[in-house]
Amino acid sequence: MESTSLKHNLGMVTNVSVKEHDEILEANHPQINPKQLLVQEDFTAWFWSKRQSAVRNWNWIIIFSNLSFQIPVILSPPKEQSFRVNLVYTAISFVNICLQVASYYVKDKAGPITFNLLIIGIRNAVRIIDFEETKFELFN
Repeated sequence: MESTSLKHNLGMVTNVSVKEHDEILEANHPQINPKQLLVQEDFTAWFWSKRQSAVRNWNWIIIFSNLSFQIPVILSPPKEQSFRVNLVYTAISFVNICLQVASYYVKDKAGPITFNLLIIGIRNAVRIIDFEETKFELFN
């Protein structure tokens, strides 16, 4: 309980368990404002509410960066395999765009944003495998 008041005195929003929250409310401690306490069940919602705008911006940058490389290869493919692989990557990018747009309209914004981050991470990890076989063409 002492660490809670120390954090409060420092102006920090404190993450507490439901039990600690109830104890603080019962004690009616004058230095602790219950509105500044974050019950752990609400922690995920608080975390995403503070970061969703930055994460959305990051997702848009990654999506359009990927598209800026994929579309020219689709329009003028160096190999047939490059065309097919980039077509799949572009389809994944359009799924990401749909998830991004959905994150503006759904109540639980963390769901589409988190899923989008997961897809982007997997897509970029798979890109490292180099299904297009372009890795060594840069050096020849």
